[in-house]
Amino acid sequence: MGAEIRCCIPTLCTGARGTIGARLALLVSSVGRSRQYRAKSLELACNEIEEGARAYIAKIDALGGLFRAIETGFVQQEIQKAAYDYQKAVESGEQVVVGVNRFTAKEEKSLPTLQIDPAIEQEQVARVKAVRARRDNAKINAALAEVERRARETANLMPAILTAVEAYATVGEISDSLRRAFGEYQETVVI
Repeated sequence: MGAEIRCCIPTLCTGARGTIGARLALLVSSVGRSRQYRAKSLELACNEIEEGARAYIAKIDALGGLFRAIETGFVQQEIQKAAYDYQKAVESGEQVVVGVNRFTAKEEKSLPTLQIDPAIEQEQVARVKAVRARRDNAKINAALAEVERRARETANLMPAILTAVEAYATVGEISDSLRRAFGEYQETVVI
């Protein structure tokens, strides 16, 4: 089986089939190990992950819970650190990414870029303007006011949103009503 995988890898360097083939090739090294050794390794790895997760949850609890951890920038800092560590591992080759640092194609193939005809955008803008021109603005305003009212009262929003949609309110108009009620999240930048 290992020889078959090694033979087909050069022909599978692009697309999903290439990724699957390359990952299978990486697993070939574990085929020679005994089943008992692999099972024990898997159990140890699971235990290690579980212990790490419990310790991480305890750390977040010690900060005052998840909301407090978000407010203080802890979560953002952890995401940044994880992204940095991952990128370092990819660049050093410690973390294998098929098609990036292992099993790369010999020659780069350019991917075709989808080009949208500007006339399509103009047609869509005209359609939205036509809907706005023929809809009942009093009904729209009442529906959007109801969305905002319910959002402020933490009531069920779905009936009000459906009413607004049925009155031909746009997604942007409904979103604006929700923004007026909830505000917008401003990310805390942590360096």
